[in-house]
Amino acid sequence: MRKKSVELLKSSVFGSFLALVLSQILFWGMEETGWIPNMRDIDGKLINKIMNQPFVKEWFDSYETPYFNLVTLVLVFALLVQVIVACIQMIRVNRRGEKNTL
Repeated sequence: MRKKSVELLKSSVFGSFLALVLSQILFWGMEETGWIPNMRDIDGKLINKIMNQPFVKEWFDSYETPYFNLVTLVLVFALLVQVIVACIQMIRVNRRGEKNTL
């Protein structure tokens, strides 16, 4: 059991999940305290077009600051890609009967 927990902590999926959780805590703290970085306006840019999509507005509109929503979207997408790749690797390894490492 100890070996499996060490492998979990070393996996890239766990690292990405930890980065997502820490960024969400940081974003939440910045929104609550008002210590939001002063960034350029995103109107008329590609980022604005992405952030105004119905899917993004419905699922990733948890912060008032659009940059926080965009970073959350990118981190969630990256985490999903890593989870899918890790699952495919585990399935291939289990079919061959080799040791399961992430």
